Amino acid sequence: MLFGGFPAKSLQRLQLIQNSAARVLTRTKKSDHITPILAQLHWLPVNYTARQAVFVTGAASGGEDCKALI
Repeated sequence: MLFGGFPAKSLQRLQLIQNSAARVLTRTKKSDHITPILAQLHWLPVNYTARQAVFVTGAASGGEDCKALI
């Protein structure tokens, strides 16, 4: 398990979908690096988004969950 109960395999699949969507929108080749493309679109990689969701959820619940992440 990784980042808030999401299996790593699920996050990898979501990242592939996000990368494909970014490539379609920007009409870039598969051989081009994806990180600058995601930055150009102002998109965070899936694992950062999952971490942020866990942090925000923990903060909303009084912060007890967030202390475990630090």
